[in-house]
Amino acid sequence: MYENKARLLCTAEGSPLELLERIVTISDAQQIAPRTSSRSRKSDDPDLCVDNELGFAKDRTISRYDRATVGFTLIYSLD
Repeated sequence: MYENKARLLCTAEGSPLELLERIVTISDAQQIAPRTSSRSRKSDDPDLCVDNELGFAKDRTISRYDRATVGFTLIYSLD
């Protein structure tokens, strides 16, 4: 999208943090449920997505959203 100077507009019924809260990095998952093996357990949360690449993409998305909304809020609060 950057190379083509395209813009994406989307809506959601929640903030990016709420929508992406179930995606975590491996280190985050180890803090949630420490383990010595990568094998699944019956007690594991089936809705949790553990993926380093998605975890970092999530953080970047939330950061960019926060920067964009702060600028947007400032523009319209000056009027």
